[in-house]
Amino acid sequence: MKYLENANLPPFEIKKEFEDNNDVCLLLEMNYREPLMMIFVCGWFQVNDDRKITSIRLVADIRYLLEYKK
Repeated sequence: MKYLENANLPPFEIKKEFEDNNDVCLLLEMNYREPLMMIFVCGWFQVNDDRKITSIRLVADIRYLLEYKK
């Protein structure tokens, strides 16, 4: 959470979170103001035993961004 809070991201709302040993999955919605849109993002974070992030993989539904660019 500290990583996400300090990242330069639009406001977001965590919809669901899962943890399995050193794997953490967050399902969240990012809400852009300009242009007004919502993007669904899934983040897979791998952490070490000290709970420091060692790997991040993000998948986003960017259909709204593509439509905006037209």
